[in-house]
Amino acid sequence: MLSVLLELQRLKRLDRTGWVLRGLPPGAESVAAHSYGVALAAMLLADECTARGVELNVERVLRLALLHDLQETRTGDMPRTVADYYGREARKRAERAAFDDVMRGAGARARAWRRDW
Repeated sequence: MLSVLLELQRLKRLDRTGWVLRGLPPGAESVAAHSYGVALAAMLLADECTARGVELNVERVLRLALLHDLQETRTGDMPRTVADYYGREARKRAERAAFDDVMRGAGARARAWRRDW
């Protein structure tokens, strides 16, 4: 588990590619900052839905938000144009393989996290 935690620290230093491609300076937003923003938005929206009587699994919503970019410690933040050149399926295969590699140190929990990812 420690190896997973240490590897995920890389996300704090990994710039979001979309911003770099648009000319923003390095450090404008890291993948970790993006993931934190996604998790906050997910929590706020899930709470709002629940308050309006919509049934949803808030824990699963938060897990999806927190896990969605973890593979980028291995793949980097690939721009959408990657799929234009290599195909959507090739990109998904690479992301799944990277996620599994990162989570290899997480033991039995990795399977559950993969389902949520």
